[in-house]
Amino acid sequence: MKTSKSSIAMTFSVPRNNSFLKFFLLLFFFIFSIILTGCHHHHGSAVFPEEKTDTLRLYGKVKLNNIKFPTSLCGNNDYQFRDLSVFNLSIQDDNVNVASISANGEFSFSEMEPREQVVIFCQNSSNKNIAFEWMGASSTGLSGEINVTINIYSTARSYIARTLRDRYGKRVKPEFIEDKYIQTTVDAIAEVIEKNPELLVNTPLSEVPLIKDTYTAMASSLNDGGSGAYPKEHVFLFYFAGDNDLGIFMENTINSIAKAGLPSNTEVLIAFDTSHSLPLLNKAGGAAYRLDGNKLKLLYEIGDVDSTNALAIEKFIELSVREYPAKGYSLILSSHGGGWRDHERILASNRAVFMNDVTSVATGTVLNIASGIELAFNQLNASNRKFDMIVLDACNMGCIETAYEFSNLAEYTVFSQALMPAEGIPYNDFFKEISERNINNTTAFDRAELICKLYSDKYVNQPNVIDTGISLIDNSVVPNYVSCCKNYFEAIYKNINTYAPLIYNIRTLKTTNDGEEVSGDVIQSFSAFKEFVDLKQLVKESYNVLLNVKIESDALSDAFDSMVKYSKYSDSLKNANGISITFPEKDVYNAYYNGILPANEYYHLKFLTLTDWGKILDAMMPNNK
Repeated sequence: MKTSKSSIAMTFSVPRNNSFLKFFLLLFFFIFSIILTGCHHHHGSAVFPEEKTDTLRLYGKVKLNNIKFPTSLCGNNDYQFRDLSVFNLSIQDDNVNVASISANGEFSFSEMEPREQVVIFCQNSSNKNIAFEWMGASSTGLSGEINVTINIYSTARSYIARTLRDRYGKRVKPEFIEDKYIQTTVDAIAEVIEKNPELLVNTPLSEVPLIKDTYTAMASSLNDGGSGAYPKEHVFLFYFAGDNDLGIFMENTINSIAKAGLPSNTEVLIAFDTSHSLPLLNKAGGAAYRLDGNKLKLLYEIGDVDSTNALAIEKFIELSVREYPAKGYSLILSSHGGGWRDHERILASNRAVFMNDVTSVATGTVLNIASGIELAFNQLNASNRKFDMIVLDACNMGCIETAYEFSNLAEYTVFSQALMPAEGIPYNDFFKEISERNINNTTAFDRAELICKLYSDKYVNQPNVIDTGISLIDNSVVPNYVSCCKNYFEAIYKNINTYAPLIYNIRTLKTTNDGEEVSGDVIQSFSAFKEFVDLKQLVKESYNVLLNVKIESDALSDAFDSMVKYSKYSDSLKNANGISITFPEKDVYNAYYNGILPANEYYHLKFLTLTDWGKILDAMMPNNK
């Protein structure tokens, strides 16, 4: 990096016989020069302030002479690439800045915007799995001219630094990683290239298990030892699938978030897809934004995209985690909702789902969206990570099937058993309060609970608002709860011929007034088709008729109370306890669950594959064949 120094020429006329005056002037000049230049503790040398620049230029040389390449890789018997122009240079997550490389390895990128981190990939054009890299990172920003050397050592340092970033949310200057910490990775890279080049036929160099295990273990060790720093305390990721009639409401929500402003030590990143050219953003299609103070800064355009596609969500998460490392992350998914429902059936019947995209004539499902989130962390080599909270800002998502599908992806899940207003959760109030509290003084639970309380205050039992509510689930308890469900349903299925009609009768009981049946179910149900029912109430109402299942029922009730940390619903939904289960009546079951599609997605959900609930449903529906 180039810096400019200020030169100061001073001339003194000192009488030769006045030694005291000479000493005084020399002392004055020494002190004055220190004040002007400043002191730098590193290497004990003084440095001048760096010149502020608004561009970054990366140039340098690729040097691969430390590696003995087999003929199968380099194409000759010299064990070296004679012409390094066979490599292509690119920058991670940047499709604009590319550079060519000369035969002797010299390269230069054109000027680009300063940034806090950059990863250069040097990839062989014939075998793209042969790729080396260099990483630069600085919390104060990379700018000016930087001379780069790409070799086996820079590659090892980059692997480790990237893993610290992606896996732990920490930033470290790669050049500060000492040689002793990179040596095992350097040795692993050399061993694969020199002795086992066949491993690179189908696998990228960085993904070969011998190499990946080595640098992942070193990053873990450095993290445990306190290396690196969190650039931010928390990053909030908003994914608004608004290519539908909710687009205008989502734009208003985004506008209110911008007005609330960015809480200190956080980042707010927003992916928004819409079919409308809305006033705030003045564009249609998909794009990602970053909240900069009270303004939205365009990060990148996505264009026409199926925002319900799991790959779109995966890409947004990957880019966000790489570009904005932090101690923790939250994910908010907002669109139309309908629980677990199968998208092909929904399209055929024009029913709501979890996310829909009008332009693409597509809908999302819990199964593929959850898998997309999981894939994002796997692609980041960060399977150890999970979100602090996932908020499903959509109708009818609060069922056990959905909760279990997302349980390993976040510490907490926030959703609703009921309908939710189009205006959605008041995130502006959330960010105002987070700013007042200071993000560093809040836990994942604090933030999830705050969202629930603010939503309840705004919508629950308020005039001219639909019947609604919100739940907060502790995902650490969900596996145990599902295990209790497994035992409970197994006990029921052992006596299925006796219990099936009893459970179904409870499901279809109607409320009465002075002995006369009136409209309404005893068991609290949700959605237009009333196919979701409150799980806790169903277990409670079945307690006295399932005589041989009382032990399992008690265990299930106990686990429920520790799993649902917050639940508040409108008085008209008085039997809503925080989580539902899919239990349609026979006409709905036969119309939408049975026989139309052999591979009904419902039966592929993890909850259905682990428990006997699907078999119990089948036994209760005699006309399903």
